[in-house]
Amino acid sequence: MLLEFRKKDLNACAKIFTAAFQAPPIGYDWLTIEKARRYLHDLTRKPGFLGFTYFAEESVVAFCFGIIDDYFLKTQYEIEEVAVLPLYHRHGVGSAMLSAVEDQLTKRNVAFVHLRTSRNIPAYDFYVRNGYTDVKDNTSLMKPLV
Repeated sequence: MLLEFRKKDLNACAKIFTAAFQAPPIGYDWLTIEKARRYLHDLTRKPGFLGFTYFAEESVVAFCFGIIDDYFLKTQYEIEEVAVLPLYHRHGVGSAMLSAVEDQLTKRNVAFVHLRTSRNIPAYDFYVRNGYTDVKDNTSLMKPLV
């Protein structure tokens, strides 16, 4: 069951985020629940924030946090973070949540969903299986400062 994010679910989302991003293949061993909680809390305070939590067995098992904004002539939803409790990986939970999120966004007249991910992790294949495609001629750039 999908619900719009409620502040009372922030700690559950932080635990899911930590578990998902500490697990292989990502393996962020520096990520703590407190860092995740602060990061996700900051996301919830961005203008246009819209988040969703996905429940199974009466517990939050996945979430999707993003930002709605007007992009030129159309409204988009920029996914900032998606995480599924590792116990629920490869059981259809992520796909079911994504589909439910897309249904909610369609009801809000959102024209498209955009996200960034790495090609070398399972999330990339997950998004492709769910109908997402690479944006032709787009790239991501970075410049280390330290």
